[in-house]
Amino acid sequence: MRNQATQTVMVQQQIQWHKPSFCWFKCNVDAGFHNVHGKTSMGWCIRDHDGRFVVAGTSWKYGNHSIIEGEVWLYLML
Repeated sequence: MRNQATQTVMVQQQIQWHKPSFCWFKCNVDAGFHNVHGKTSMGWCIRDHDGRFVVAGTSWKYGNHSIIEGEVWLYLML
C-alpha cells in the first residue's frame, strides 16, 4: 500500500463592486463564523448610485450557521 498525500488548492478570486443604476441603491451583506464562541456575525452596507455610503449595520446570533443562512438572516432583519 502507498500513502497518498492530499493536497488542497486554494484559488483567490478578484471581485469588483459595481455601482447600481441611477436612483437605485445596493445592499451588500456578509457573514462570519466563530466556531470557538458558537456565534455567527453578520454585516450589511447600503450605497447609492454614485457609490456613496448611505447606512450600514452589524449583528450576531448564537449558533454556527451556513453562509447562506447568515446572509439570509441579514435580509430578514432589514
